[in-house]
Amino acid sequence: MIVFHGSASADNASKVKKKKKIANLMFFNKIISASKGVIYLNKNEHEKSVFKKINDSYSIIPNGVNYPSNVNRYPNEKLINILFISRLDYYGKGLDVLIPVVNRLYVEGWEKTMKFTFCGNAYDDTYKKLLEYGSFVNYLGFVSGKEK
Repeated sequence: MIVFHGSASADNASKVKKKKKIANLMFFNKIISASKGVIYLNKNEHEKSVFKKINDSYSIIPNGVNYPSNVNRYPNEKLINILFISRLDYYGKGLDVLIPVVNRLYVEGWEKTMKFTFCGNAYDDTYKKLLEYGSFVNYLGFVSGKEK
């Protein structure tokens, strides 16, 4: 079984297109077609896969994250800062899971306990979703070097 973790998407294949096409034709397509199947983390990852026609045997197995139904607030007065540094790709970087959690925390009134900061290139319109939460979520854009 093969697990791609998002690297088999059409979006990913469009980057360095010639090299990836040659590598796929010479190497990866053979390995993928000979494997017993492919494991995807979610349905969207399967739908965007460029290899799904090469091996149509697949399973969807989530990454094992279980969301607790009831969480007690952080007992200290300290502010919890959560920093996300990556390309802002809604499905490719797990923001399809993280942003609904941010929304839930925002609705539940965690803004005095937590603060989210997102840094990264705007790959799609995901950054617009981050702007909806006021001071609870900061979007700083691309950072590098000493800032990073």
